[in-house]
Amino acid sequence: LNKNLELGLGVAYQSNSKLKSYTVEEGIKSKLGKYDSIPVYLVTKYSFEEFQNGVKPYLKGNIGYSFNFNEKNGYFSDEEGKYPYSSDVTNGIYVALGGGIEYNNIGVDLMYQVNDADLSIKDKELGNKTKKDSFANAKITLGVSYKFAY
Repeated sequence: LNKNLELGLGVAYQSNSKLKSYTVEEGIKSKLGKYDSIPVYLVTKYSFEEFQNGVKPYLKGNIGYSFNFNEKNGYFSDEEGKYPYSSDVTNGIYVALGGGIEYNNIGVDLMYQVNDADLSIKDKELGNKTKKDSFANAKITLGVSYKFAY
């Protein structure tokens, strides 16, 4: 758009890490299964003035849509054992904010990213399914990029 502000498109594959377990109520814990994402997004990047050594710092923001898939099973556990369930994750909004540096069209950045989705779980033995609840998978990532010159 001008010498400091750029717009672009991006796509990524995210193999999301295993989600931590949490306590449902006293004595009962849940371990959610992981899922993968492919966000497609609009990139906005604001570059600051270049240093004498050729390094150019920048701020970057992404907004788009995350296609979530490949859900893995989770389980509830108590003193008596583990009770498996299957997860159903919907697609949702993807946002990211961060900053980095660029040198000769190669960028390295640190970003805070959130994939929003709705999640429901189904008991494998009884077949009971919960209603969908809002679920956000947040992470901090280190990225490497290449800007094509045209």
